[in-house]
Amino acid sequence: MSTKRKKSKRKSRLSESRTRYFQQADPADGVVQQDDVIVVDAPLEDAETDDSDDEDMRSLGGIQDDVSGGEDSVETPPRPKRAWSPSQPIQEISDDEENDESLASVPPQPPQPKWHTLNCSFIPKYGENIINLATSDVAQLKAKHADNETGTILAMSKGETVALVGTYRLTVLQGSIFLNGAELSESLIEHHIFAPRCSPIPVLTALAKPVAGPSTTPSWRTKFSAPIGSLFDTADVVLLLQELHTGVEGLGKVCRTFDGVFSASSDEDQLLRLDTAQMISTPASNLQPFHLPASWNDALLSHDQTCENSDRELLASQPFIAIIKGPRRTGKSTFARTLLNRLTRTYRRVAFLECDLGQTEFTPPGMVALHLIEQPIFGPPFCHPRSPLRAHFIGATSPRTSPSHYTNAIQSLLQTYRLEAQYSESLESSDRSGESEDLRIDGLVPLVVNTMGWVKGLGADLNRQIEDMVEPTHIFAMRPDAASDREFDFSRPFPPPGPEPQLGFGMNGNTSPVTFDLEPIASGPLSAKFTAADWRTISLMSYFHSRLPSKKHSPYQPSTTWNSTLPLLARSPFVVTPNVAFDSVVLVGPWADDVVPSEIGRVLNGAVVALVQCESGSMDGSNGRPKDGWPCIPYDQGSAPPDPQTSSCIGLALIRAVSPSLVSPDDSTTSGNAHVLHIVTPVPTSMLATARCMVKGEVELPIWGMLDWREFENGKAKDKERAENVPFLQWSRGEGVGADRRRVRRNLMRKAQM
Repeated sequence: MSTKRKKSKRKSRLSESRTRYFQQADPADGVVQQDDVIVVDAPLEDAETDDSDDEDMRSLGGIQDDVSGGEDSVETPPRPKRAWSPSQPIQEISDDEENDESLASVPPQPPQPKWHTLNCSFIPKYGENIINLATSDVAQLKAKHADNETGTILAMSKGETVALVGTYRLTVLQGSIFLNGAELSESLIEHHIFAPRCSPIPVLTALAKPVAGPSTTPSWRTKFSAPIGSLFDTADVVLLLQELHTGVEGLGKVCRTFDGVFSASSDEDQLLRLDTAQMISTPASNLQPFHLPASWNDALLSHDQTCENSDRELLASQPFIAIIKGPRRTGKSTFARTLLNRLTRTYRRVAFLECDLGQTEFTPPGMVALHLIEQPIFGPPFCHPRSPLRAHFIGATSPRTSPSHYTNAIQSLLQTYRLEAQYSESLESSDRSGESEDLRIDGLVPLVVNTMGWVKGLGADLNRQIEDMVEPTHIFAMRPDAASDREFDFSRPFPPPGPEPQLGFGMNGNTSPVTFDLEPIASGPLSAKFTAADWRTISLMSYFHSRLPSKKHSPYQPSTTWNSTLPLLARSPFVVTPNVAFDSVVLVGPWADDVVPSEIGRVLNGAVVALVQCESGSMDGSNGRPKDGWPCIPYDQGSAPPDPQTSSCIGLALIRAVSPSLVSPDDSTTSGNAHVLHIVTPVPTSMLATARCMVKGEVELPIWGMLDWREFENGKAKDKERAENVPFLQWSRGEGVGADRRRVRRNLMRKAQM
């Protein structure tokens, strides 16, 4: 009897200890009650916090299992319903924060700001406020115009708003308008507007009519006939809209995720003589307009008042360096573009330093770059790729694997800005036809720094290092979390930075930067459909299909056209002999040191590489060539990436094919002149000769770049079936338990930790 009592007590203690850590699953639904794993791609903020786990453990600590089934057994209370299920769709999470254990317990997030519905107040009336121009009328306006070029005149009153979807050219003939945070005044300068449905639609807002006077009336106005000439007397703002043919809409064929984003709804009436854009004449709940939050507007107005109340010579002698920081998906890139547009009204050139590797603005992902901007930017990042003034290839969408290389590259770009761009007046200017006199400040180039959204752990340390290196005069911080909402009430008017407008660091006795707390921007129903990976894909595809300017020294000009008539696999490549064209091939990444020279051909096959120009003698070895590398490819295992102080990345390239002899030297099916690479790149030919180093990182070509989209457009069922049934490619998401990645929770308490 004593033995049975001992066994019963031992069994009871064992049962109690088990229920202390895990609760037995309901036999009817045993899978749903698992709490030891969560979905990897779901935001960790949505996972159960440590507090809830502790409460469950405390509630289960004194409960015994119903072993004997007697009347003294205690029933287990029902657990609350799980916040997730294995059958629910998976959401993405940034790789930067995937291994950050500090995200295990995060306070609940505040409600997201409400997005606005696109509702324009401009009422189109053909013949009254909308008039189509003939070719002769356009010729009177512009000295440079294409044959048979037409346009449409829009006459607006103060306060009216109008929006278009698509691509178009905009010229302000009279008055001024407000567009994406920038005020565009009367000028014959053309502005290229890109308005896809996947991003906030630019809204044109008419401002007040300028004061009339004989000296302010251009001579070309008198050449118009009576119907058009009378519009300048009655309307506050007169706009000229023209078609913009760039080929950017063809990117929807290349990347089907963005198919049709430049086309409006079919039920909209076509009131304009534009094939590339369509006016939104009715309220559209499925489109999100560009809305400037109150805190954003107040922060920008504070700087405008500073510029207006300050002496021009003082502005031209003191630096303006702004840094934008905050978590991901809060609108940092959108505010950076808005700030750029606002600064281009005061300064002739504005420098932009891109520190976000995953969501770049002007370059493909994986690069940090310094750009010079002269004109306002209207459109999402994939609509304005350009060659940088100077750039460095990190090779990944996160600096997690190479933080020192990341900070050294940014330090090198800041040095380039301070030595070559900040106070330089000899920079080559782009074509400014149509503007007789540019009164903007030319001697000083302000700087806008956009940081990454990784704000915890190592990411926070890197952002602090960047802020120390930049030494900003203005800090614009996004505060979406609950703690910041308690510190700053967005319902109240934005407080001014001081009793009088201050210019910032180092001016008027100021030794600390001016800081602005900004509210996050809301995301619409269409823009929320696209993940960060989708934006990286379309950015990379836009870069490889773009036609960059051919001038070697043209850092201000973005790509104006895209060639989407052929997929990448059908392009005519450059045939390159690697041991002749390159002095060094470098691999960067956590796996780079494990690639032996005999496998370098397989690694480069189908790879996205960076073309880097290095100073003579800066690479290790004789002329950068390895001593014991692969005989046909100058590769040295474990070599360090190029030093940012002595190198610069001029662009990316795709190695579309590698000769079999470079993969297997014993292959006897190739001829003697077959040690070549087939390379596709949008980098101008005049710059390719300077790139003697090739760097391969973690950035890979998306699946869309490997497909022949022409088969999708073919009406034949056989070709369409072959295009959809690509081997080893699944179009839809995985189904069933175990189809998606999962990870083990790391905040569960073990027995030794109790």
